[in-house]
Amino acid sequence: MRSCAALVLWLSVIPGNLSISSDPLPVAFPVNELQPLDTAQLVNVPANASSTASSMLASYFERASHAQSFSQNQGPNPAAIPTDFVPWWEPIALRPTQTSTMFIELNGLLESALDHSPFVRSIAAQPMVNDTIMVEEGAAFDWTRFFEASYSDANDPVGSDLTTGNADDRFKDKNYRSGTGVRRTNSYGGQVEIAQRYGTQRNNSRFLNPNPQATARLELNYTHPIMRGSGQAYNRSRIVLADIARNLSRDEFAEQVQEHLLQVTIAYWDLYRTRTRYIQRQALLRAAELIHDKLIGREQVDSLHRQVLRAKAAVARRKSEIARAATEIENTEAQLRVLVNSPSLVQTDELTPLVVPFTSAVSLSVPDCLTTALANRRDVSQAIRNIQSTSVRLGIARNDMLPKLDLLLSSYVAGLDSGYKTFSAWNRQFIDGRPGFSVGILWELPSGNRAARARQQRQEWEWRKSTSQFANTVETSMTEVEIAAREVVTTFQEMLGKYQAMLAASTETAFLSDRYELLPGISDSAPLLLEDLLDAQERQSDEEAAYVEAQVNYSISLVRLRQAMGTLLLAGPDCNPVTVDQTHGSTQSFSSSREHVLTPEEFPSLEPVEPWTVPAPSSNAPYSARPFNTVQPNEGWSNGQVAVPDFSSSGFASIPEQVFAPALTGN
Repeated sequence: MRSCAALVLWLSVIPGNLSISSDPLPVAFPVNELQPLDTAQLVNVPANASSTASSMLASYFERASHAQSFSQNQGPNPAAIPTDFVPWWEPIALRPTQTSTMFIELNGLLESALDHSPFVRSIAAQPMVNDTIMVEEGAAFDWTRFFEASYSDANDPVGSDLTTGNADDRFKDKNYRSGTGVRRTNSYGGQVEIAQRYGTQRNNSRFLNPNPQATARLELNYTHPIMRGSGQAYNRSRIVLADIARNLSRDEFAEQVQEHLLQVTIAYWDLYRTRTRYIQRQALLRAAELIHDKLIGREQVDSLHRQVLRAKAAVARRKSEIARAATEIENTEAQLRVLVNSPSLVQTDELTPLVVPFTSAVSLSVPDCLTTALANRRDVSQAIRNIQSTSVRLGIARNDMLPKLDLLLSSYVAGLDSGYKTFSAWNRQFIDGRPGFSVGILWELPSGNRAARARQQRQEWEWRKSTSQFANTVETSMTEVEIAAREVVTTFQEMLGKYQAMLAASTETAFLSDRYELLPGISDSAPLLLEDLLDAQERQSDEEAAYVEAQVNYSISLVRLRQAMGTLLLAGPDCNPVTVDQTHGSTQSFSSSREHVLTPEEFPSLEPVEPWTVPAPSSNAPYSARPFNTVQPNEGWSNGQVAVPDFSSSGFASIPEQVFAPALTGN
């Protein structure tokens, strides 16, 4: 009965709830209750900064310091874009077209993506999983409490007089054994166990004395490895490997987050590009409509039927491009909502950008870019950690080559009393006699030890593989940084070239427009002049779109360079070897605030302007004040006070059909 009471007492102090709930698991996790994700806790220090990595990367740092830099001025040097240059479409692109709109800026989108993106949450789960694995491996050295009990009631035939020592033909033995204690494996590989064991026995043998009897035995057992499996390095290797895996998952998380932020950046600039493209195509369509309407009005005077047909065809073709441009805007907004997944973005009908593309020149230091990449690239960090992991596994394999030699130590005290006096027997184990002990060794070695040899050879090849992968990763990283830096220079040169091409196309359009209006038929026939004018308008619109594309590509190339250096998640001047060249243009401010719906009073650039005009250009910006000379202010817009197109509820409506009715019914 005392043993049963001890069992109940032992179970009562076991921590945790041993009961199994019958309640079903929740069907779905309440997603709306998710709190913003703290990504700062998941971004660790890369292994590039460790002392081991310093020696591994020393030769690469030396090579990076001697890399040749290149500037924005290499190759052809077109004239720089004037600092006060404002394209005619820029103020319009930053204006909302619907009442339910949200003004967005890039930094706010990136912060919202980190907080709300389901993709970021999904990849953030793996570091958390690896954290639990590390705790699990460390728990291998925790103390373990145990309790064991058994009861046997034997009833066997007697085959020897020495079994019972009497005339009984059956041996009847009732034996109860129980034990409780703690055991633990220490960081040196030793296994220690402290156990208190109890027992009672009663049978029909006259050799059992006293009968019945109670026994108690307190044991201390220790087994210590001397060769195979010895040492802290071997026994803590699983914790070290779990820690490396944990940091590997964080490196992978940081790398994937940077790629996701790059996609958000690309989507944001695509939204700006598609909005400007739509406005440019609207202007192109309106220019063709004005020409067509003018020819229809003068058809009975001096307009040729061929000219009317040509203008009608231009209007029809340009109208077909409007629907595609509007669809691209809606598709880009949908992609941005998916990437960010902010509730405020989902609940609004239109997303209006607040920031225009970056156009200032930057001064690049290729050695600084390469050095920064070597110190921050996450793929380099992962390659270093893979070498560390394979090195640990190789050390384990080499230790397993040793024979097993264990030292066995044991000591105990024991007590005995008559009847079922278990407590009395427990007390007498400290009074009667002296402690007993035993010492021994255990040696073991498989014949040939082939399994251990195979594991060692495999880990040696794994180590060679990881070192080769490290070299390949570093070389690839340095190449990617050089390419990204070169792309910054190239896209800037392309932007300057597209700017000059846009100016030339605008000048050509203005010249042909004036010639068509004032000097018809002097040196060329009127149909040819009309054809040249419509083609010039197409070229100007294409060059304007190409200029915006170059602006967007230049802004994206700067972000790609930071991603290539591994600093897209970092902030501060220490990790930014790319600086704005003040001699080529002024810097542009980028707000770091969260999403906020701005009003015209809060955002000065939303002051009302004419829809197709911009402030008069300075002498340094010889660009037409209007997209096409045939377009007049406030034409084609529903509101003459604020330049807001009359878009439908979906954001962008097609041109009314009646505009094309005269042209579509002509012969």
